[in-house]
Amino acid sequence: LSLIEACHEEEEAGLIALIMRETLDDPDNTCALVTPDPALARRVRAKLSRWNVEVDSSAGEPLEETHHGSFLALLTGLANDPYDPAALTSLIKHELTALTRDEKLVWARLEKAVLRGVRVTSIGALERKLAGKYCIDPCPEGLTLFTQMQERLAPFAALCRESRSAADMALAHAELAEELAGGPDKIWRGEAGEKAAALLEELITYGDQLPDVDGPGYARLLSTLMRGRVVRPRF
Repeated sequence: LSLIEACHEEEEAGLIALIMRETLDDPDNTCALVTPDPALARRVRAKLSRWNVEVDSSAGEPLEETHHGSFLALLTGLANDPYDPAALTSLIKHELTALTRDEKLVWARLEKAVLRGVRVTSIGALERKLAGKYCIDPCPEGLTLFTQMQERLAPFAALCRESRSAADMALAHAELAEELAGGPDKIWRGEAGEKAAALLEELITYGDQLPDVDGPGYARLLSTLMRGRVVRPRF
């Protein structure tokens, strides 16, 4: 039995992750973390993933904190603020977004050239910044990619500016998620994907029974519902 007194929660998670990794260096060894604190378990899991050690949590995790949950949340956030540079960059880099490595490198160039600092609020404003004398990289490919992302977000963003049924919102949301992920077979798979699909399917089926919502209202509704769904490994 060993006792380690950590200075804070981050150090505690790091120490546990290091002990587990050291144990797993021997291919004949196994280990498990038993804790009543789900937040600690998530922190340890995140640290282990940096070393490509993938572990499952038997307690599960809220849908909102999975890759699928963050992907859906990013889309609702961008539908309400399509020119948010931080959210756009997070969406481009997200593992569920179907973009090539070259396209992600192009976005990195665009971000470094014009998306840091004063934010743009239109494609025209972005074009002017790229054409300005202080722009370090005109990056025409980045402008094309930025325009394509805005075109993809536009239908859902237009809907979020109105007050519509939750069913209409969920349907547009699901269609956008499938488009950006490269098809329904790419996104609605795995435990988290199936939970996300079931949640949106229920909203599409029964959302008409709820009061109409606008974009921010739909985002809050989705966040609340995702927190109530726990994703667990099948085994």
